[in-house]
Amino acid sequence: MAYKKDFLEKKRVPEEFAVKLAGDINAGFKNIFKTPAEVKSDGLLLQFKDGSQLELRYPSKKEYSFNFLRGEKLFIIDTAPIHNELETYPNHIHDFDGKLIKDGITDINNEPVKNIENFLRFFGYI
Repeated sequence: MAYKKDFLEKKRVPEEFAVKLAGDINAGFKNIFKTPAEVKSDGLLLQFKDGSQLELRYPSKKEYSFNFLRGEKLFIIDTAPIHNELETYPNHIHDFDGKLIKDGITDINNEPVKNIENFLRFFGYI
């Protein structure tokens, strides 16, 4: 499931939380996805109708990563406690070109489903 090693690779997403989040995603955004959100041992996997994939890891509300694979390009949002030079620290984005930028999509104070909704809106899925 992992496209790259990340700061959450050794942290497990609590199963009860992952199942609830998958249910919220499936209920609120099911028309976007090719298949229902899949709960994996280390997060959730979402398969979009356009062939793109989103791997979500959410071990806690303040720690998460979104690994979005579109074609051969990877777009990552995460909260690794690095890059404190960015005004959105600890949130940051590695865009499709690998450039590090501030995160204007997610917020650690949001509920996870709100961050997912913001992500889907940013990429034009909703």
